[in-house]
Amino acid sequence: MVMAGIWQDWESAGNRITTCAIVTTDTNAAMAKIHHRLPVILAPEHWPLWLGEAGIGAAKVMQPIASEVLDLRRVSTAVNSNRANGPELWQPIGAGGCPEH
Repeated sequence: MVMAGIWQDWESAGNRITTCAIVTTDTNAAMAKIHHRLPVILAPEHWPLWLGEAGIGAAKVMQPIASEVLDLRRVSTAVNSNRANGPELWQPIGAGGCPEH
């Protein structure tokens, strides 16, 4: 899965700083139950346009991806911690994944 992002290098007090952000758009029907925004997920055919290799007009790909492209599953609330790590975080609850906290 490739998400649209932007980055910028800039300088502050003599230090070079690189900042980045994931670009979001309105949600699709599947994600609407979870959140009102969704990262812009780019299909392979849109990568050159997003990266500027196919000219201008990348704004037209800033649309919600079709609901059927995403595989939604309930996972443990352990994913809410920035210290959490490991493949068990990807496992659906009730399928050998983390127990619900």
